[in-house]
Amino acid sequence: MRDELILLRKEHPLFTVKRILRELLRKGAWDGRKPSRTAIYRFTAAHGLNRNVSEHCGESVRPFEYPHFGDLWSADFLHGPMAKDGVHARKTYLHAILDDATRYVVSAQFHLAENTESLLGDLMWAVRRFGTPRRFYTDNGAAFRSYHLRLVAAKMRIALPHTPPYKPQGRGKIERFFRSLRDGFLTGRPKSTLQKLNADLAQWVDLYHQSIHSALDMSPLNRKLIDRGRPLEQIPLTQNINDLFRMEADKKVGSDGCVRMWRTRFEVRDAYPGEVIRIYYVPWDHSYLLCGPDKLLANPIDTARNARRFDRPVRGKRTTDNNNPQEKLS
Repeated sequence: MRDELILLRKEHPLFTVKRILRELLRKGAWDGRKPSRTAIYRFTAAHGLNRNVSEHCGESVRPFEYPHFGDLWSADFLHGPMAKDGVHARKTYLHAILDDATRYVVSAQFHLAENTESLLGDLMWAVRRFGTPRRFYTDNGAAFRSYHLRLVAAKMRIALPHTPPYKPQGRGKIERFFRSLRDGFLTGRPKSTLQKLNADLAQWVDLYHQSIHSALDMSPLNRKLIDRGRPLEQIPLTQNINDLFRMEADKKVGSDGCVRMWRTRFEVRDAYPGEVIRIYYVPWDHSYLLCGPDKLLANPIDTARNARRFDRPVRGKRTTDNNNPQEKLS
């Protein structure tokens, strides 16, 4: 595997290490477990095998830093450890959001998928706690280029700059945070459940906030506390924040008058079987959907309740037994 990794780097000098690992997996040169990703990242750093963008693009990488908290939040995913899920183990992915000026971690959470739903859930939590950032800076991954993120950002007037291809200016801060997290939290950690993993991560982030950051000469927490920038715009108390983060999808109504979501059937009113309707949902609440242009409420189907209608007599109709002579005379 070592020789294959070095060869791939020579053939593709602009590939990220993450992409090289995908190629190694595809070719069968690596099984995804041994050696670990952490060990591979250390090997590439120690042997000068990381991508050197400035050398191949002919441009210098210009560092920048915004002056105040909330001027720019950077977000990215990091491959995490395996987590216990009953008798099985599942891959985890860390999604982190870092403030550019203060290096304060506004959100850090492990998930079981690297997707838009994980991203939006963390962003909603951060907005509810700190307010709306002015910019949300990401790379060009699928989750960060999604229509749903653009829709949410437009509702809250958040600018969405992206890292130009092969020009990762500004990604150094969150990459450095990931290195600190690998060395100080992930390395040597025993396997645990996802809930335990996130609980321990929250404690580690608290310590990170109180530790001196070499680029700041103070802790991220102190840098945030002395910040004198314009306060971030808060979501009004009368505003349902779910409305700002609600996602959309088109679903076909089945022959039973239901649409299917999260392996659950939701009863839809005022829709015909076979009709394609627009549904609105929040990924972290599977108890209901909103359907159609009027956003009518759709709840999970209750088969027991539906069955009870057969126990009720039909009003306005009288059943006549023609074999009963007394019924005929009356």
